[in-house]
Amino acid sequence: MYGPAIESADVLESTANDIYNARLFGKIQALGGIQYLYVLAVYRAGETAPCTFITSEVNSMADAFGGGSHFLCAFADGSHLNFGSSDEWAVLEKFKEKAFQMAKEYVEKGKFND
Repeated sequence: MYGPAIESADVLESTANDIYNARLFGKIQALGGIQYLYVLAVYRAGETAPCTFITSEVNSMADAFGGGSHFLCAFADGSHLNFGSSDEWAVLEKFKEKAFQMAKEYVEKGKFND
């Protein structure tokens, strides 16, 4: 599964329901150039491999080019998707609300809503 390159992370929260299980990670040590503030690993119910990852990624160019401090992104179907930048994706509760909504959409429909 294509996903974020992470060396280590702390599990902040785990959740399970009828359609998916998810683990929310923080305090992430990345292996590559992308720095992650939060990562939500999403598993279809009964499966052991993640079907998608939803991430809050540091926008290292925000000072130079503007935009929010973090990008909301996802890894799905072999692609890295970017849903735009906002300072909200640096706030745990805001990220969680959106990430769990996206997880549900992806597991139910096989895609993210526009």
